[in-house]
Amino acid sequence: MKIATLFGALTIGLMLLQPHGAGAAEIKVLSAGAVEPGLHAFAVLAKRETGHDLKIQFNTAPQIAKRLVAQYERLLHERKKK
Repeated sequence: MKIATLFGALTIGLMLLQPHGAGAAEIKVLSAGAVEPGLHAFAVLAKRETGHDLKIQFNTAPQIAKRLVAQYERLLHERKKK
């Protein structure tokens, strides 16, 4: 249960980090497959209410964790260059 909550929070956090513009945006969501039906339903609601499209990719929790760590390490490496 804690892992699902963590990934849910990360999903929302990643959505909030997307650049905000004047028009409709494509929001990328990386999620574990266990919530797929609910997330597809949410995507329809989000499109209707905000005009934003959710581009959803599903993966296993360990694979998501690896991707997040790799992205974090890339960001740290880029920051150290500056």
